Amino acid sequence: MIAVFAVILFLVSMVIGVSKYANRAARENAARGEIQQMANLLQDYFVNQGRYPATLAALGATGLSDIFPEYSGGSVRDPWQNPYRYTTNSAHSYTLFSTGPDGTNGTPDLDADNIHVSGK
Repeated sequence: MIAVFAVILFLVSMVIGVSKYANRAARENAARGEIQQMANLLQDYFVNQGRYPATLAALGATGLSDIFPEYSGGSVRDPWQNPYRYTTNSAHSYTLFSTGPDGTNGTPDLDADNIHVSGK
């Protein structure tokens, strides 16, 4: 009886572990997709304006609400509910990223889970 219980406990723990991994992978893929869609909007903005916008909000509610149906102004949030980080490096380049599941940025070990895209 104890052996059966141990096997069931083992199987349950395996299912929970796989479920957590799948959930994290799904969120990472969602963030990558959202970042790519925002990068496309940024590129369109650049083509029309000759520079990248100072903020993501400058892309306009229409474009951002296509990616984020709940968007009504303010910051755009990643799947972990952290704001996406966007900076213009010059009129001709930018960096856009999610701080990932830990929500932190600033050191290599904390940045290991960040999801980036840079545009030129």
